Amino acid sequence: MKAAPTSKTILVVFSNPEDSTRLRLDREQRTLEELQRKHGSTAIFRILSAATVDDLIRALRDDSSLRIVHFSGHGSPEGIYLETSPASATGFELSASHLASLVSSHCPQIEALILSSCYSAESSDALITSAPFVVTVEGPADDNAAIEFTRLFYDNFLSCRSVERSLARAQIALKALNYDSGLQIYVTRRGQEISKGRKTLQSIKSELREETVLIDITDVELQIESLDIPKGQFLALLANKIYIHRWLYFESVEMEYALFPIGRYFAVFSWKNGMDILTCRRILRPKAGVTQEGCDAWMGLSFRYNQLFALGYRRERESIYPGIQEKLQYAADEYELCVERFFGVDGNARDEKSARAIREAIPDQFKLALPLISENMTAARRYLAQEEYSRVIIHLETTLSLIHGVLDGLVDAFAA
Repeated sequence: MKAAPTSKTILVVFSNPEDSTRLRLDREQRTLEELQRKHGSTAIFRILSAATVDDLIRALRDDSSLRIVHFSGHGSPEGIYLETSPASATGFELSASHLASLVSSHCPQIEALILSSCYSAESSDALITSAPFVVTVEGPADDNAAIEFTRLFYDNFLSCRSVERSLARAQIALKALNYDSGLQIYVTRRGQEISKGRKTLQSIKSELREETVLIDITDVELQIESLDIPKGQFLALLANKIYIHRWLYFESVEMEYALFPIGRYFAVFSWKNGMDILTCRRILRPKAGVTQEGCDAWMGLSFRYNQLFALGYRRERESIYPGIQEKLQYAADEYELCVERFFGVDGNARDEKSARAIREAIPDQFKLALPLISENMTAARRYLAQEEYSRVIIHLETTLSLIHGVLDGLVDAFAA
């Protein structure tokens, strides 16, 4: 069974309560519809008109494909105004801190929160926890300028899929078209806030590379200085390699153990959201005498672990919802492929060379892990058939933890 391709939905929230100045949200919606026609299937806009707080919560909770949340309406230094109810003329002010809490708790995968509302920049500190990029407006927002920003930003984003690149291009175009005086855009990047007080490396940015990747090297700085390669040369290799592999962390919302080759070394990375900041945890090098089979097993299991860790069900493992059966079925199939290849069933592994290399490198750990992995996979299949999905998740997560333990053992056995 193949996983369905991941779609990226843009949630656009319109609100213009009757007791507020009229905005041309109809024109902005028409702009989005024109972009939909222009970009075809790559443009997936979900529009909430006259949105209430309940509407917003449902939209955030029910769609795991959301990548951008965009509010267009009236705002204040404290928050945004939503409709109270379809029958009410008065608006309800949702505070910036509550908005940030809703977005971060329901949509940890989003890439950007955009508030096209007056004075929203004054709430940027409260909003910083909600998304890797937070876009707000300093002072009042001109209606026409806001609509033009929407057109410019999404026209770029739907082509290049880069928030940072699209924001830069939209701001340049606003200035060239003399719209910038009516809309002062303020962009905050969460990764820069998270990394304050730590040692951060930025990937090289040039005309051909319009995105910057933030890499936290605090934990490995002393290790880098002790390598038999000049520090500057290694950091350049690191930045370049990370940029080349950016597809992995842009698509994977969370990762715990990503292993990237850096010259003749390996580096272990983790991240909560690849659009934010990547943390380098360790620098590794194979020990003298490690066989090719040993390296193949180590690298192969690391790759499969990353794939399992990034499976979609893990982003929603706190809730059970319609459609979870298909995700768990796919996940269980992927887990079994990994277990059959590297650990075997009834002593027979699909990749016997790799399984033997793991057994010989960490014999005691392998003996303990194998029956536990087998029992947990059997239990996961049983509960999947019984439609007890919360228990399926528990046993898949336990299996993933056991595989992580085996990887830790291989690092100790193979890496200097």
